Amino acid sequence: MSFNASAMVLMAQGNNHKLYHYLTTDSAATIDTSGYFNPFAAQLDVGDVIKAITVDDVDDPTVVSGASEHVVVANDGTVVDVSDTLLGSLTNTD
Repeated sequence: MSFNASAMVLMAQGNNHKLYHYLTTDSAATIDTSGYFNPFAAQLDVGDVIKAITVDDVDDPTVVSGASEHVVVANDGTVVDVSDTLLGSLTNTD
């Protein structure tokens, strides 16, 4: 799946940096590919944080299969690059 701007929600903003929540069916490895967030380049700044939640269906999620956090490390206004995931695996032991 490609980037879905409607699934990207601004959660907080301050000191010229932003925190986003992003629902996707894509894995963390796909999300952290340079260029994935290019359609959102005008809204993203270096240092912004994206909390991504991988689900089975973005419109009606019933299963969460992953969670990751990425930092925008480069954005020239056209090409956006984010860090590899900053979080480990998602577990539920109950």
